[in-house]
Amino acid sequence: MKVLVTGHKGFIGQNLCKAIREEGWELTTFDIIDNPTMRPKDLDFTDVDCVMHLGAISSTTETDVRKIMDQNLSWSIELYEECRNQDIHMQFSSSASVYGNNKSERILSENDICYPSSYYALSKYMFEQYALKRPQSRSVLQIFRYFNVYGPHEEHKGSQASPYTQFAKQAKEKGVIKVQPATVKVLFEHLVKYTFLLLALETFSAAYQKFSE
Repeated sequence: MKVLVTGHKGFIGQNLCKAIREEGWELTTFDIIDNPTMRPKDLDFTDVDCVMHLGAISSTTETDVRKIMDQNLSWSIELYEECRNQDIHMQFSSSASVYGNNKSERILSENDICYPSSYYALSKYMFEQYALKRPQSRSVLQIFRYFNVYGPHEEHKGSQASPYTQFAKQAKEKGVIKVQPATVKVLFEHLVKYTFLLLALETFSAAYQKFSE
């Protein structure tokens, strides 16, 4: 299997490429940082089975609307059309930020109403809507709305890095973690939930490894 990953120099991209190599799949990459004038039609799709499209301006504070809409929306649409034309499957990285300030207390689903509150979120949501209106083809499109993701290789994101990475950096460099007083209660509630989730994942992982022996 041959996979093309866009945005491979980013946080998720670096970890994804590592996993693909470990899986033994053939990997080819593209990052607009290296080729800012290239468009999807210029990419080499030879023998590519699947495109994993991570490339985007991910900063939620970016205010250059034209730049965001070109790189996040137009570029994605052009890439999707290339995949459709060549019967190549595509995975698109969207974001949970498309939900915006959704105050529902239940678990959200892909069918919930979205309230994009940043240009970044809007660009992701607009691609989703574009893709949903296209007729079916042999090319399968999967869309993933990532929530809070953290791990190795996100240090370069600065203030856009996950709270976990920012707090870990503060603790290591200064010995303290600074947060706004009003957020402490919310952070604690989330910490309890994440701790429970991590324990559950560790238990599942151990059980799976035992089952696989």
